[in-house]
Amino acid sequence: MDAKFLSKITTKDCGFSKTSIQKLLSDLDDGDEVDLYKVAGIVSDARPGQSSMGEFVKFIGEFVATRTDGKGSFSSGVAIFPKVAENLLFGHVRQSTEQNQSLEFSALVRAKKDETSAVGYTFTIQPLTELRASDRLANLLQRSQMQVANGSAAPALEAPQESEPDPAPARASAAKKTAPAARRR
Repeated sequence: MDAKFLSKITTKDCGFSKTSIQKLLSDLDDGDEVDLYKVAGIVSDARPGQSSMGEFVKFIGEFVATRTDGKGSFSSGVAIFPKVAENLLFGHVRQSTEQNQSLEFSALVRAKKDETSAVGYTFTIQPLTELRASDRLANLLQRSQMQVANGSAAPALEAPQESEPDPAPARASAAKKTAPAARRR
């Protein structure tokens, strides 16, 4: 199945509303979990935001999410995760971006029945890989077998060669100079 492109990946955009999650958990015991979706991403930035639902962190990069029930795959350049994932990623993303790197991750997002929660559940995250800083440009240069001088990320451009200046544009034609002058009143 091809991934559907979304403006952002969220639990709700993956098809899991509060009501549908409550329904999935309705026959389970308190503390039981249900798998919702897997997500993998390369995060290049994180930006705090505010909505009517409260504060959030918008992660920027490349993301793919796949529902564990097989009902959809999604991709986007933006992702907003449940707080538990947000808390796990945010500090690592900041540290990676300060070093001009991206952060690679993948995780399984689950809903856990929690009768003490206002909505009846909480989210849990199971990392599928270790968080890893990634210098994607360095990896591309290595795969391309490109040598870069002095450890810079890209070869320096050569300075332009000195050349003769372009000739000045031709002056207005003689016809314009001899045109009759406008009458003054």
